[in-house]
Amino acid sequence: MNRFIITLLIFFSSIRRIATITGLPVCCILPIFNSRVGHHSTSDDSSAYRSIDEVQFWEKEDNPILRLKKYLIAKGWWSDEEEQSWLANIRKEVIIRFY
Repeated sequence: MNRFIITLLIFFSSIRRIATITGLPVCCILPIFNSRVGHHSTSDDSSAYRSIDEVQFWEKEDNPILRLKKYLIAKGWWSDEEEQSWLANIRKEVIIRFY
């Protein structure tokens, strides 16, 4: 199982347990470090400190969304077909909401 997902499960299970035991709402911050694919801003050029190969690797192979997608597919909880259908529905929904 993906280490990131295990960490999230442990974290949220602990928070839920605290909230259940105390009966109080629990506020928490989950610090997550991850690398961004794009520049910091329009004036930033990240190619000065990151190679194009590294950026392409992150975009296509090792980004958090793709890792989660691969995990869900491996578990049988998601598929490429479901994703295409979901994307089509979301696009329609966005168009409807903006017009």
